[in-house]
Amino acid sequence: PRDVELMYTFSTKIALDRRNPPQRLFPLHQAILLRLPVNVIDALSCPAALKAKHREGTALHLALPRSNKPLWDVVMLLLEKYPKAAAEEDKSGLTAVDLIFELGAPLEVVTLLVRTCRRAMKNGGRYKMTALHRACKHNAPLEVVSLLLRTWPSAAKETDLLCQSTPLHLACKNKAPYEVVSLLLSSWPDALKEENWWFGTPFAVACTNDAALEVIYLLLETMLKTKEYRHCLDLKFAEVRELTDDVTNLVSHLSTILNDDEVSLTIANDTVDYFINGKMWYCVFLVINKYPAITKTMELHVSEMPDFLSMVGKSCSLTAMWEVIINEQELLKDA
Repeated sequence: PRDVELMYTFSTKIALDRRNPPQRLFPLHQAILLRLPVNVIDALSCPAALKAKHREGTALHLALPRSNKPLWDVVMLLLEKYPKAAAEEDKSGLTAVDLIFELGAPLEVVTLLVRTCRRAMKNGGRYKMTALHRACKHNAPLEVVSLLLRTWPSAAKETDLLCQSTPLHLACKNKAPYEVVSLLLSSWPDALKEENWWFGTPFAVACTNDAALEVIYLLLETMLKTKEYRHCLDLKFAEVRELTDDVTNLVSHLSTILNDDEVSLTIANDTVDYFINGKMWYCVFLVINKYPAITKTMELHVSEMPDFLSMVGKSCSLTAMWEVIINEQELLKDA
């Protein structure tokens, strides 16, 4: 082409949409479709081509194909030249920001988005998702989630329009690693009380979507440690959803603590052993609080008694503490 600001019908057959006739394109658009290097894209860039919007969206949308790995240096160039394109929607209603997170943008691309497209990052697209929602939905790495939280701490409290999910809900649904869930949880622990329309609390979401056990344990122990969150712990999801064997086992032992029904000391001992093996120490002391007599079978060495009684005192009721002391009279004699 002789002029980068004119549109042409190119002979090279690259069908954007086979159901529609070929479109006249700017040279920039054709170069992006041909996946030409960034220096060529730079040379062909002009305001008219960068702003032009056709069936597939802007030039930035063309640089974010779902069918191929994006050339991230090209994406960054286009973002720098025309940042407003990040908020534009394609024919499916997806913004370029949506696609950038869906396609797993590296940290440097997200950093550029934060610097140049702050408005589009906060609350955009058809479901009004923040960038943090998008990052959690598409399992972005820890450094990306951390950057977004540092930039907009309040985003941890936002819910989307699709099903009223917080970023923590989406992280749990999409099997985010322990470090990401822990970071989100520390940013806004009250997310544990929030129920979305489809799954319930983040704990229920994690249990019903095959999250890692260490993630489920983290959510559970955090809920149990705070009375306000403990009241939101509901196991009804186990009655209507198919669970993995590990989660079924956890729910079974958890019901020993939460249900009003009394169980035998054999079952209580089995529950304590389960939580000890999982290093869920707060759960261990909740079982002891409900069944103090099981300390008789725990075979604690006399040197461990001071620390053990200290933890019982912090975690259990006075009644339970007293019964534990009575049960351990012989050990205390030598202490």
